[in-house]
Amino acid sequence: MVPLTSELKRTAGVFAETAWAGAAYYLMLYMLASH
Repeated sequence: MVPLTSELKRTAGVFAETAWAGAAYYLMLYMLASH
């Protein structure tokens, strides 16, 4: 049970990081394009 939980946490962490990076990237593009 522990390995499964650990794997799930790691996957969720990577997904959250990717989503955050993507959001920041699109926000930056939007700011550049709107000027």
